[in-house]
Amino acid sequence: MAIDDILKAIEEEAQETIAEIKERAHLQAEEIIAEARERASSVTEEVVEREKERIALEAAEILNAARIKARKIVSEAIEEAIESVFKNLEQRLTALEEAERQKLMRRLLAEVATVYTNSHRPIVRVSERDIETARSLANEVGLSATFEADGNLEGGLVARDSDETLVIDATLETIAEKARNEFRTEVYRELFGNR
Repeated sequence: MAIDDILKAIEEEAQETIAEIKERAHLQAEEIIAEARERASSVTEEVVEREKERIALEAAEILNAARIKARKIVSEAIEEAIESVFKNLEQRLTALEEAERQKLMRRLLAEVATVYTNSHRPIVRVSERDIETARSLANEVGLSATFEADGNLEGGLVARDSDETLVIDATLETIAEKARNEFRTEVYRELFGNR
């Protein structure tokens, strides 16, 4: 076989080998690209899901913070309104006309009479202004009690037995505070449900 023929055969063989190598490389490249695309797609989906979760969490936190802030603003407005209303009520209770003070005192003494029996004669503290009224009204409601004037009381009364095991605090301040708390609870229940 002539050298030319040998060289030609080697060249053809080389060309076939190169073609096979190119084909294999091409197939491997396609496989690698397909795997890379699949991994990239999977990674992209994971990143997208993580971002969605992060954004949803941030949105939930922002919404929750906004709700808390709104509730705080509403609560502060309610408290201001309640304080204003009950400050006015306390002033009105303190400035009651004599007939209204007597009516209130009669009701409070009647409540004291239902709590204390004759065997437990209570000591009843009232304001200096109301001491004589309280003494005269006690007989009308059937209350046997010892009365003391208290310069610190604006109105209403505090009743206690001798060993202070049973105390009734019905001062104007206490009455107003109890009404304030009941009103506040009712307002919050109406606005926010049970608290």
